[in-house]
Amino acid sequence: MSAPLVRILLKYLYVGTGAKYTLTEAGVHEAERFEEQMKIGAEVIQKHVLSPQAAARNSILTYVFLSVIKMGAGIFGGSVGLVADGADTSVDTLAAGVVWFGIRKNKEIVATLISIAFFFATAVFLVYESALSLHENLAGTFVPMSRPYLVILIELVALALMFVLSVYQRFIGRRNRSLSLISQSIDSKNSMYSAGAVIVGALFSLVGIYWVDAVVGGLIGVRIILDGIDLSRQVVNSMRGKDPDFSKFKLPFEHRIDSMREESLRNWILFTVHHEKVRTKPQIIQSIEEMFTPKYIPAVFSEIMVGLPKNLQTNFDEIIKPLVHEEYLIEKDGEFIVTKKGRNYVNRILGEAKMKRGT
Repeated sequence: MSAPLVRILLKYLYVGTGAKYTLTEAGVHEAERFEEQMKIGAEVIQKHVLSPQAAARNSILTYVFLSVIKMGAGIFGGSVGLVADGADTSVDTLAAGVVWFGIRKNKEIVATLISIAFFFATAVFLVYESALSLHENLAGTFVPMSRPYLVILIELVALALMFVLSVYQRFIGRRNRSLSLISQSIDSKNSMYSAGAVIVGALFSLVGIYWVDAVVGGLIGVRIILDGIDLSRQVVNSMRGKDPDFSKFKLPFEHRIDSMREESLRNWILFTVHHEKVRTKPQIIQSIEEMFTPKYIPAVFSEIMVGLPKNLQTNFDEIIKPLVHEEYLIEKDGEFIVTKKGRNYVNRILGEAKMKRGT
């Protein structure tokens, strides 16, 4: 054991009777200080990153930054298309401001409706511009962009930022069941498509083909209209008192992450029922909560790292159903019992884990 580690142990730990470690007075003070820091950090993250108001505010800041660099680069590089894209991002900034105001004033439905109106306005404008550009190409009056490499660079930055922002908005929107933030995430996704269309157009312009971006832009406009219609249905359902189906707005990789988390939970359930003799539903739920949401870690951190369902009681039956269906567990008189097939599965998983540690 290294000397620095020994000094830390001597300062914060005391070996009592029976070779049991206990905290020294300095150790207790350090643990309390660390716990307080974690609580403060959790509050800061919740307030400035994970709350709906924070997400709306951070969206505004991102849109402002993008609109400035797009319009600035467009003016400097003589690209009318990039200036127009910057103006479109400025409209997105206005929509984000509406969402932020709606969240603050508890008028999310109104804010979402206004965002959807911006969807349709943007889509109509994009389809119109695409049709006009296609006509100019056919008529031979189209003026190509002067600095396509600058356009590609700026739009690549915009595409990357819009991807991160869309994921962030959708995560916070689903976490807080906020349709207005979901609408913002869809808008950010559409901005990704628009940036991609501009990049495609710039790349083809390098080889003298100028009509591709017009066709792609028109298709994106149609895609935006379809997104607006889908979101409008959710708003109508919400206005009728029905809960919106937020599962429709999962990101593609979320399904994979959720699947991995559920598999981990099921493996833990099998292990605890088999080895710890935990049998009833309340006992299993308590075991999961003690393992995956320890009380010494703020809920915000454990939720992000582990991603347990917020209401484990309600979701328990869905989590355990595959184990019963695959005959790893059987339920009898309110207790769950591991079958021979389940024991073999647990032993195989543990064996694989030992082999990995050995290598």
